[in-house]
This record gives sequence, C-alpha cells and structure tokens, in this order.
Amino acid sequence: MLAHAPRQPGSWLTWDVSQFMKTISLAFLIVVLIGMIGCSTQPAMQQPAVVARFQPVYPFEQKRQGISGEAQVEFVVDTEGNVRQARVVAATNEAFGLSALACIYKWKFKPGIVDGRPVNTKLQQSFTFAIN
Repeated sequence: MLAHAPRQPGSWLTWDVSQFMKTISLAFLIVVLIGMIGCSTQPAMQQPAVVARFQPVYPFEQKRQGISGEAQVEFVVDTEGNVRQARVVAATNEAFGLSALACIYKWKFKPGIVDGRPVNTKLQQSFTFAIN
C-alpha cells in the first residue's frame, strides 16, 4: 500500500467542498456583473418628432424698424402630440416672444414614447427673427 504525503497548507489540494463552492459562486457573480455592465436601467425613450411646423409671424413694427432678434419657448408635448403649457423663457423683444408663443401652439408632434407608451414631454424651441 502506498502512503500519501500530508497536504501542505495553502496548497490547492487542501481545498474542501465549501471553499470550492465559494469560489464557483464568486466566479458566477463576476460573470453576471460583467454581463450587466452593458445593460441600461433607463427606460427606452423616444423624443417627440415634429409632424407639422410653422414659422412665426414677424412682428410688423420690428420688421418696419429693421429690428432682428430671437425668442425661446418652453412647452409640453402631450400624449396626443399637441403643444400645452407653452411659455416664453427668453426673448430679445417682447413682440418676438409673443409671436413665437402663438406659433408654437400651431405645431403638431408625434408624442414622446417611454416603454412603448406615449408620454408628456417638456421641450424648448428657439426662433430667430431676421430681415433677409
């Protein structure tokens, strides 16, 4: 009969079943975490798309005086694609802001989509008023 040499501490031969299971569990966890790196926890989002766009009316007095400028409006595109809750956030002239505001309410959108369902989406749009 052959005699077996005693196992040395720290040798891979000294691993018992519980150490082996811990190692396998850790390896599995690492593989799962690496696989999740490319996964997003954000819901799938599609921004609203313009279906009908209109140009704002150049305010008569500003056009007559040769005044150019800009206006920026913020608004919500609802689940039907309509503009709601529009407001002027910046304008170089009040008349440009009012014209931009009146214009944006005419626009029509394909609504934003989250996880396959239409949602209300807040957007901003800039308008430039320049004499050609």
